[in-house]
Amino acid sequence: MSEFPLRTHPAPENFPIGNRIVAGMPLGVIIVEGAQYSGSLITARLAMEFGGEVFGVPGNVTPPVSFAPNQLIKQGAKFVTHAEDVIEELPTPVRAAPVKAEKPEAEQRNLIVSASLNSSEKSFTTSSAPTNHTH
Repeated sequence: MSEFPLRTHPAPENFPIGNRIVAGMPLGVIIVEGAQYSGSLITARLAMEFGGEVFGVPGNVTPPVSFAPNQLIKQGAKFVTHAEDVIEELPTPVRAAPVKAEKPEAEQRNLIVSASLNSSEKSFTTSSAPTNHTH
């Protein structure tokens, strides 16, 4: 997403302008890599200024591209190792949507599976389904 016309050359001085849009639209940003003087840090700073959350995925301390996420974590960015680390920080209505999509009810799962089976697979699953006999 950019405010520059199509076919604008991707000049380095244009990236911070685009980062402003990227940082302002979402609820937060996740910084995975970025050197000490990188667009990642610019984006994180802008996200904080816009009131967004900043998350950092920690990196090995020796590569230069680990500087940005590690520095942000030191400065208070949320430490991220799984998707749940981000989801738990989202507002409740937003947080409920991915959790609901991730864990469909058993009946919904069965319908999805059933719809993907051909007729011979369907007849096999119904004939081999366990029965509940009491002895």
